[in-house]
Amino acid sequence: MMSRQRFQACQGPNNYQGLILRSEVLYRLSHYKSSLADAENALKRRPTSYKAHLRRAYALSSLGQTEEALLAFCLSTWLNKSSSGSHSILPDVAKLLHQLLSSTRKSPAFPLTAPYTRRRRKRRHYDRKIMAETSDCDEENSSCSEESNFTKIRQRRSTERRLKNANTYSVTDSVIIPRPNTRIRELIDRIHQEIYRIQKIDSTSNVLKVNPSLEVNPNLVEVTDFDCVLCYRTLWKPVVTPCGHTYCLVCLDRCLYYSSHCPLCKTSFEDDYSMNIVRNALSRKYVTKFIEVAMQRFIPIAYEKRKLQEIEKEEFVPVFICTVSFPYVPCPLFVYESRYRLMIRRAIESGDRQFGIAHAQPHVCQRYSDYGTMLDIRDCVQLSDGRAILSTVGCRRFKVVDRDEKDGYDTAKVEYISDEKISRDRLQAVTKLHSSVFYKAVRWYDSLPEHTKEEILKSFGCMPTLEAHWETVTDGPAWAWYIIAILPLNQSLKVDILATTKLEKRLLAIDKTLEHVAAQERRSLSVDVMCEGVQTCQAIDCLSNCQRASSSTHLEDDLQQITSRQQRNHFWEHPK
Repeated sequence: MMSRQRFQACQGPNNYQGLILRSEVLYRLSHYKSSLADAENALKRRPTSYKAHLRRAYALSSLGQTEEALLAFCLSTWLNKSSSGSHSILPDVAKLLHQLLSSTRKSPAFPLTAPYTRRRRKRRHYDRKIMAETSDCDEENSSCSEESNFTKIRQRRSTERRLKNANTYSVTDSVIIPRPNTRIRELIDRIHQEIYRIQKIDSTSNVLKVNPSLEVNPNLVEVTDFDCVLCYRTLWKPVVTPCGHTYCLVCLDRCLYYSSHCPLCKTSFEDDYSMNIVRNALSRKYVTKFIEVAMQRFIPIAYEKRKLQEIEKEEFVPVFICTVSFPYVPCPLFVYESRYRLMIRRAIESGDRQFGIAHAQPHVCQRYSDYGTMLDIRDCVQLSDGRAILSTVGCRRFKVVDRDEKDGYDTAKVEYISDEKISRDRLQAVTKLHSSVFYKAVRWYDSLPEHTKEEILKSFGCMPTLEAHWETVTDGPAWAWYIIAILPLNQSLKVDILATTKLEKRLLAIDKTLEHVAAQERRSLSVDVMCEGVQTCQAIDCLSNCQRASSSTHLEDDLQQITSRQQRNHFWEHPK
C-alpha cells in the first residue's frame, strides 16, 4: 500500500509556487514536456505571471517550437515590471529569431545554373546583333556613341529581368529587399492579441465579483471575527499558513523565530516546502489579499484604527540598553539575550541595519537614560547557538521623547539632536581652543603605555584624523568623541557630554579632564618617588644594623677563641 507521502509526491504540487519550482527543476533535468505541462498548469492559476510564461518559453524553445517560444518570451518580458531579468533572455530571443528567419529564407534572386547561363549567352548574342544594326550610325551627327547604346540596352534588359522576378524579390539598384514575411506578421499579430487578452484578464481580476445569492450579510460579521489569536487584536497584514490558520505577519514571524510549528494546531513546518512558503511570505511581507479586502469592507473602522496604531509604532526605534556610545566611534557588542537577538534580526531584515543604544540606569525609575546614539550595523557574526557578535559604529545622537516596549525589548520615539552652529563672534576663540585641546589630547594619547594602546585599538580602532572643515560637521569633530570614549570618566558624565549641543563646552570638558588626569599622574609619580626614598632609608638602616650585628658576632667569636686558647695554655702549663 502506497504511503501518504509517496502518494503526494506522485500527485505533484497543486499550487502556483510548487508548479513553477518543479517546472524549473524538470527543465534542468531535460524533461521538457513535463516542464511545459507544469508551466501551463501554473498559467491556469495565474494567467498574468511572467515567471510561468518564461518557464513555458524555455520548454517550448527546447522542444523546437520556435514561434510559440518567441510569443511566450515576449509576453514574459511585457509582464515583468522590473527590467532586471529582461537582459538575460536576449540571447535566447536572438537565437529563436535567427532560426525563424533562416527557415523562411528562399533561394537567391539570380541563381547561377545552366539554364541561366544559356539565357545569358542568348542575350549577349541579341545585344551584339542590335549593336551591329546601330553601328552604321554616323558618329559625327549622332549624339550617342556605341558605348552609350550598349549601356542603354543593358539597362533595358535589366529592367525587364526585374519585372519578371518581381513575384519573388523587389530589386532597386543594388539593394535586394525580400517580400514581406507572412509568418513574422502573423506572430506579431498574435503577440498583440495575447497582450490585449491579458490586459482584459488583469482588469477584470481587480474587480471583486460577488454572487448576489452568496453575498454575506454585514450585520452578521463582528469585529472579533478578525482577531489574531496571538495578540488578541485586529489582524494587521494577515498571513495564512499552509495549515489554514491566520495570524498577523509580525506575530507569526516572532513565533517562528522560536519554533517551526503552527502556534494554534502545532502543525510542523519543518519540511522544506511548507517552510519555504511561510518564510517567503514573511520575508517579502506577502499578505492574504482576500482577508485584507474583507476587513476593509466589513470592519472599516477597526481596520483604520489598527492601521493608525501601527503607523505610530513605526516611528519608534529599538533601543539596546547597555552602555554609552558616541558618534563616529566603533562599538563592538556581544548579543546573547533572546529579545535582543530578535531585535537585531529585525533590524537587519528591514534593511535599515540601525538601532539605538542607551546607558542603563538600574537605580532610577527610568530603565535607561534620556540621551543615546543610533548605531549602524557594519558586520554581524552569527554563532551556532544563536548568539551574535556585532561590529557597529555610532552615527547620530537622539533624545528620548516617548518610551514603549515591543516583544520584550524597549523602543523609543526619538528626536535627533546636533551641534549648534558656531557664531562668527566665537569662531576665532573656538578655533584657538580646539587647536590647544587637540594637541594636548594627542600628547596624552601618545604617552599611554603600549598595552593600553593595544586594548584601545581592539575596542575603538585608531584615532580619527582631523577634518578639513571640522566647524561645519553636524556632531563636531570625530577625534573629540574618540577621546571622550577612552577617557576615564563616569558613565553619567559621558551621558551629560553626549547631550551637549555646543562644541565649546565639549572641548572645555575634555581640557579639564586631561588636566585632571595629568595632575593625578604627577601626584602618583611623586608618591612613588617618596616611597622609593623611604625604602632606601630603611634599607640603609637595615644594612648598618646588620653590619653592627655581624661585627659584634665576630667580636664574641674572637673572645671565645682567646679564652679557649688561654685555658688550653693554662692546661698545658699546669698539668695535674
